[in-house]
Amino acid sequence: MIDGALARRLKAESRTGAAIDSIADLIFIIVAAIKIIPELSIPGWLWWVIGIVAITQIIRMTFLYCKERSSSAFHDTQMTRAITKMEKEMKFCQSCGMPLSDEVLGTNADGSKSTDYCIYCYKDGAFTGDFTMEQMVDYCSTFVDQYNKNTGQNLTCCEYKEVLRKFFPSLKRWNLSTGSIPHADHPMKKVFIEEVNALGIPELYIDNLQVLPGSFINQPYTINGNTFPLFDDKAFYWGNQIEKEDGRCYGIACNEQYIVVSEYGKDGADAELVMIKRRCK
Repeated sequence: MIDGALARRLKAESRTGAAIDSIADLIFIIVAAIKIIPELSIPGWLWWVIGIVAITQIIRMTFLYCKERSSSAFHDTQMTRAITKMEKEMKFCQSCGMPLSDEVLGTNADGSKSTDYCIYCYKDGAFTGDFTMEQMVDYCSTFVDQYNKNTGQNLTCCEYKEVLRKFFPSLKRWNLSTGSIPHADHPMKKVFIEEVNALGIPELYIDNLQVLPGSFINQPYTINGNTFPLFDDKAFYWGNQIEKEDGRCYGIACNEQYIVVSEYGKDGADAELVMIKRRCK
């Protein structure tokens, strides 16, 4: 009885807990009766009363247990149907798992839209980054704050990684054989990597670039007293993010005209320009 009262006070009640609590109480009463009653002088009619009460309680507990099991099974079935319906109605990028819409579809080698991958993962018939699945988990886990905001959860980065590790094996990219994966081989990608590494900026070295939308990397920068974003939200850039030893990050964005390097804190806070270099054509 004390544990039940405590659960109610702490608002930690559940149907399953109530049923288990009642069963525990019944077992306690039966055990106590077996030990104590033989030592007492009880008339025969009282034995009948005790027996009827015990049988009634057993039937009640059995009924509650079966009802709980039936309710749980029904709930699980409903959840399964809801998830299946969601999966049928909503498509996810088969590389990073983000929801797909017409605006973020990747492109095939012939320029047509890919129905399997987003533009951040797949462009011109090839993956934009040569990731292993674990590297993709690490990359996507940096968006845990956005995931929490969209889902109402409060996962840590490590907890979100576990979610991704369970989800990614169901995606198409991570079930392809190594030889059949269309690696990113855009001719400009290697050129951009070499030019960024040649800038000589301390702690800035990259070995990969991904396709990123301007809307994703745009931050307000102050130049000559004026504050404005540098990138076109609707355009796409080759980019990457490198964490520094002090916890801040370098952001790199490249297109055919410019290489832009910026520095910022968590979630893009306190963004400042490090370098804008006009590329030689």
